[in-house]
Amino acid sequence: MKKMKFFAMTLFAVFASAALYAQTPEEFTTQYNEAGALMQKKDYAAAAAAFEKAIATGLDAGDEVVETVRQAQKYLVVCYYQLGGRALQAKDYDNAIKNFQLAADKGEMSDPATAQKAKAYIGRAYTAQGGEAFNNKDYATAASIFAKGYEADPNNTALGLNLAMSYCELGDLEKGSEVYKSIIALKDKHSKYEEDATTATSKLCEYYVAEGAKKGSEKDYEGALAIIEQAMAVDPANAGVQMLRLQTYNNMKNYDKVAEIGEEVVAAQPDEVAKSNAYFFIGAAYTNKQMKDKAIATFRKVTAGDMVAEAKAQIAALSK
Repeated sequence: MKKMKFFAMTLFAVFASAALYAQTPEEFTTQYNEAGALMQKKDYAAAAAAFEKAIATGLDAGDEVVETVRQAQKYLVVCYYQLGGRALQAKDYDNAIKNFQLAADKGEMSDPATAQKAKAYIGRAYTAQGGEAFNNKDYATAASIFAKGYEADPNNTALGLNLAMSYCELGDLEKGSEVYKSIIALKDKHSKYEEDATTATSKLCEYYVAEGAKKGSEKDYEGALAIIEQAMAVDPANAGVQMLRLQTYNNMKNYDKVAEIGEEVVAAQPDEVAKSNAYFFIGAAYTNKQMKDKAIATFRKVTAGDMVAEAKAQIAALSK
């Protein structure tokens, strides 16, 4: 984290009648300089308290010190930012989050650049804090922590990926998909999000496939198809989604649909083994449709993997 240095200001002389204000410019100037000296010594906790006091005085001290009060407000933000950084380095995540939040809140008007950096570090602090629970597969605890960080910094894709996975591992595919989709959407915002958007797409489809396969095993084929439809809206060419689609229609004995989508499914597969497995399902569909010639031609395309021997057996049986 870059250190931000305090540059002492040359204070102009201020004169005002004490009778006009509850606090005088002189009192503010003294407090401001005391706070600045503490900041130069990197005693950020004491400096923050001193700047808070100086700002409260300055707000009642008149127009003569307005610009200096604004500078004090900026330095206050820097103090909280530095305190957050120290706590983060010490793995004191609660204090890191507290101080970064103060920097973000107080800097929104007075120092937007530092406030924005503080918001990013809030996300990093939550990521680190939730990491132990996540690594221990305590997804409920991890999700509760990551959710706070993601709310503070929705552009933190690393945190978002962990949050989405935590939700999905807890069985809350709806919440998980919302987060994954928000990450996927960021690729249209900036190319730097492309890699994480690709990861989010792949992971979300994996969870969709798992959920769809579960529904299929329970013979809830309509439910499986609904999940597959959601998955295809995310990535229509996903190999796992396409294969599940083929298997689901096969299990439904909708052989016309298997034959209809067969080549699309094959085209989505990444290697010869996966393509051969798809061709086996298609060949079986043609067999059930009593389209012998097409079945034989399709089974001949099963050239790799565990289904080769069975495909040959089917060709022999159909050739009699």
